[in-house]
Amino acid sequence: MKLALPPCVDTADLKKPSANKAIKDRATLGKRYFPKEIRFLRTKRYGWVLAIQPTDESEKTKSYFIVSLEKKKVRTITIGPHLEKDITVFMSEDNKHRLKEYALLWQDYSAALNEEMDVE
Repeated sequence: MKLALPPCVDTADLKKPSANKAIKDRATLGKRYFPKEIRFLRTKRYGWVLAIQPTDESEKTKSYFIVSLEKKKVRTITIGPHLEKDITVFMSEDNKHRLKEYALLWQDYSAALNEEMDVE
């Protein structure tokens, strides 16, 4: 069974852009930078989610903070059999406007997680 991609993501977004298509001015979201790539995971329970960052730096732990695209809630997930698909979307000049919502979502939750971890 072929799984559909997340909304607004095209198959062309799964290929690394050529140098002339790469985002030239990554500071096009105000003072924040576009990520070069965004990782999406498709799970049986939550559907498509954004992988924000690993829960720790250990190579043995394959656990990530994720944000669900539907409910915009942060959760943790361990890579395992419940994972249906794992894709990397590369940001480019061609898709930066179409995928801006995902870039902002990734940035907001990444910043919030980093602040929370800095406090602990």
